[in-house]
Amino acid sequence: MSFDPARQLARAGLLLSNGIVYVAYGSHCDRPRFQGWMFAYDAATLVGKGVFVTAPEHGKAAIWMSGAAPAADSMGNVFVATGDGWFDAQGVSAGEFGNSILKFAPRAAGLTLMDYFTPFNQAALARHDGDLGSGGVLLLPDQPGRHPHVLVETGKAGTLYLVDRDTMTANNLHYCAGCTADRQIVQELPAAIPGGVWGMPAYWNGTVYVSGSQDILRALSLKEGHLESAPASVSKELCEYPGCGLSVSANGSRDGILWALQVGADDSKGPAVLRAYDARDLGRLLYASDQQGQRDVPGGAVKFSIPTVVNGKAYVGGAGQLTVFGLLPHP
Repeated sequence: MSFDPARQLARAGLLLSNGIVYVAYGSHCDRPRFQGWMFAYDAATLVGKGVFVTAPEHGKAAIWMSGAAPAADSMGNVFVATGDGWFDAQGVSAGEFGNSILKFAPRAAGLTLMDYFTPFNQAALARHDGDLGSGGVLLLPDQPGRHPHVLVETGKAGTLYLVDRDTMTANNLHYCAGCTADRQIVQELPAAIPGGVWGMPAYWNGTVYVSGSQDILRALSLKEGHLESAPASVSKELCEYPGCGLSVSANGSRDGILWALQVGADDSKGPAVLRAYDARDLGRLLYASDQQGQRDVPGGAVKFSIPTVVNGKAYVGGAGQLTVFGLLPHP
């Protein structure tokens, strides 16, 4: 196969892990013919180290994750989620991997697919533009119980999947044809996020934060390695399509702030809105950039943007400008 840059777009973020740069590709707004591609390069020399194609025969199965990067664990394993496309996997050696979570282990000979999980309703998702891979893969810190190493994934259908990163499915049942639920993974919460997710969840202090499209922000507690179905807290404000970009700042396990960037005005070229919430109670809004007139406007909204917080400042990329938020000095 040949890589065609006229058909492929690097929509996912870059991952740097153990001296290797990973670059993932999807499509230009679903214009055929495209596939999901993953490339690995030596970070020092840019010499190619491997390539993987998600759907070599039928196409599609893009890796885009609404701008989120591939995720890497401490062992160097790399995880991505794919979007709509044909599914016809033949073990981990070959096939088409639409609407799947894929696990790669870096090898000297190239990218090696080690494991995967595909929801039982992958065909229905593909028929109804229900990309699993519209959400980024969130790797959680070690959890108590039988499954210490887990990941969280959710997509346009809003179902939350909790998957063991070491052995992704029980009894090697990567895909359960004819099933009505995915009982071979750690946990599945159907339609937990009503608006569906186009973005990356966030984590802090035993809580997973998720922003759905046209939905409130939700904080879901982890108990004994499982997600509580009822939110521990929610915001009063809605996040327009495609949802808010999330990040968390904190002093260890204290003073947690959930930062949410509203980018729903992207199509109309309107302004983005940065909000800060008490991470222990999303009903408590600490700050919003649209409360100060024009003083704090962070520029035009850009879809899939994420606020970055470091050294006491929040950085927001907007259309044509970078805005830095920090504490104002006392008069």
